[in-house]
Amino acid sequence: IALTLLLGASWQAVKVPYRLLMNGGEKTQEVTVSTYEQVIFLKNAVGTLDQDQLLFGLSTIPGRLAQLEYFGHTIDMIPRNIPHQDGRLWGEAFSHILTPRIFFPDKAAVSDSVRTNEFTGISVAGADEGASIGLGYIAESFVDFGPFFMFLPIFFTGIFWGLSYRLIIYSSRRAPVIGIAFASVCIILGAMLIEKSNVKIIGGTVIFLLVWVPVLRFFSARVWRFLCGNNLSSRAPLN
Repeated sequence: IALTLLLGASWQAVKVPYRLLMNGGEKTQEVTVSTYEQVIFLKNAVGTLDQDQLLFGLSTIPGRLAQLEYFGHTIDMIPRNIPHQDGRLWGEAFSHILTPRIFFPDKAAVSDSVRTNEFTGISVAGADEGASIGLGYIAESFVDFGPFFMFLPIFFTGIFWGLSYRLIIYSSRRAPVIGIAFASVCIILGAMLIEKSNVKIIGGTVIFLLVWVPVLRFFSARVWRFLCGNNLSSRAPLN
C-alpha cells in the first residue's frame, strides 16, 4: 500500500510538467518527443521530488479516486438552474456509435469537457488546452434521469458489460485462458473508470467487441496451440 501511495503521489506531482514536455508546451494531445526523452525526464523529475511535492501529490489522490467534485457541482446545478435532460446524454452515446465517422465525416469530436462545463457551472480545460475532463457516466445518468431513475442506465450498463464479458469468453471457448485475459481488459478499460463519459464507454466497448470477437473466434485456439502445443487440457466447458 505504501509503495502504491508513493507511486501515485509521485505521478500527481510530476504529471503537469511531464505532459508539457510530451506536447512541446503547445497544450495539445500530440506527442512531440521520443520515448527515451520521456523516460529520462520522468527519471530526473521523480528523483528530485522533495517532501513538499510528495505531500502535494498525496493530497490530490483522494479527489482523483473519488471523482466526486464535478458530480457535486452537477447536483448543485440540476435541476435548480438546468433541467434534467430526459435521456439526451445517453441518447448521444448511442447515436455516436450509430454514425461512424467514415460515413459521417462532419460528426463532432468527443470532448468530455464540453459536458462538464455545461452541467457543473464551472469552467474546465478542454481540447484546445490538451485536456478532456469528464463528468463520468454516473453523473451523466443523474443529469438525464434524476436521483432515482439514474440507477436504471447504470444497471443496464452493468448488464452490458456482463454480456460483453460472456461474449468474449464464448468466442474463445477453445482457449479460455486467452478469452479471460481479453475479457478482463475489456471490463477494466470500461467499468473501473467511473470518470469516463458514457459516449466513450459504449463506443469503446463496442469497438473492442467488433475487433476482438472475430479475432478470438478464429485465432485464439491457433495461438494457444502455438504457445502450448496440442495440449488444450486447460479448456473448461461453458455453461
